[in-house]
Amino acid sequence: MKTLLQINSVVNTGSTGKIVEEIGDLAINWGWQSYIAYGRNNRSSNSELIKIGNDLDIRLHGLQTRLFDSHGFGSIKATKFLIENVKKIKPNIIHIHNLHGYYINIEVLFNYLCTVNIPIVWTLHDCWALTGHCTYFDKINCLKWQTKCYECDLLSEYPKSLLRDRSEKNFQLKKNLFTNIKNLTIIPVSNWLENLVKQSFFCDSKIITIHNGVDLRTFRPINQSKLVQNLNLVNKINILNLADYVYFAGELYDEELLAPWFLTSKLLIHPASIGLSILHAFGYGLPVVAHNMGNLHGPEYCTFIPEKTGKNFQKDNINDLANTVVELINDQEARKLMKMETIRIARTKYNVDIMVERYLTIAKKALHSY
Repeated sequence: MKTLLQINSVVNTGSTGKIVEEIGDLAINWGWQSYIAYGRNNRSSNSELIKIGNDLDIRLHGLQTRLFDSHGFGSIKATKFLIENVKKIKPNIIHIHNLHGYYINIEVLFNYLCTVNIPIVWTLHDCWALTGHCTYFDKINCLKWQTKCYECDLLSEYPKSLLRDRSEKNFQLKKNLFTNIKNLTIIPVSNWLENLVKQSFFCDSKIITIHNGVDLRTFRPINQSKLVQNLNLVNKINILNLADYVYFAGELYDEELLAPWFLTSKLLIHPASIGLSILHAFGYGLPVVAHNMGNLHGPEYCTFIPEKTGKNFQKDNINDLANTVVELINDQEARKLMKMETIRIARTKYNVDIMVERYLTIAKKALHSY
């Protein structure tokens, strides 16, 4: 029996955690044994779980990051514990996802990985692996990461550092560690991110792009009039005399709780930067309203086609946002065409079955090479 080990900050929650869980599920369906090593937010999983460290370790790693800008270089003991588990389960392939998140030591991990003769697949969901500090650099059009990070202008951004700028040292350490793995395949989640990876120190690595997807099997029609009544939207709040129109649902992660809101909506309005939520909306046939600064959105924004899958508004312009929403609400024909396009995109290009199938196909091909 083949064994797959995945490593991510979370499991079965959030965008990356759900992707990890879905890959594990397909591996199990293929007759593999699936393990997921994670840092925090314990949730149920069909895979065997390996917890990396504990809450205290995460807090100490966070403190080390805030004071010394050494994110990814704490959690030494926790990472050594992980490696001992890896030696026991003897995976045939290791699939890495997000290594940032205050839970793992990349130096300890990669010094071990360069000694094992098995395929290593690393999905990049953001730009943290390419830089000496930040996860995204587009907001200031920084290009230092192409050669060498130094004097970082984004120390106040996640993972925030208050006292030191260690970006130059972090960059050099990352470059040395990450490029020392000969059996490494890099998987960006968008064409945009692939272009960045090819300009980074990963340029000589094997690079294969796999777009994120959403699980269309959870999207099902329901009795909408009954649902609205059951949700009891009316008279829940009394803000600006909009009690009949506004309801705060709070944080929702389970698809069964999320689905009713998507299914009774006409638009997904996302004033902030958007990522996997855009594909989530497409799966339900919802046009999206998002701001027009594409370089500030997540990689999934590449699926958005203005006027075909939704509309843009001028960033930080409340009036333009309101006018854009009203225009779409009143244009039923435009929304109908947008709905058809969003569903087509979700079903044919960005559904989870296609995504996971590609991951496991790459894993099988990698195994044949060893």
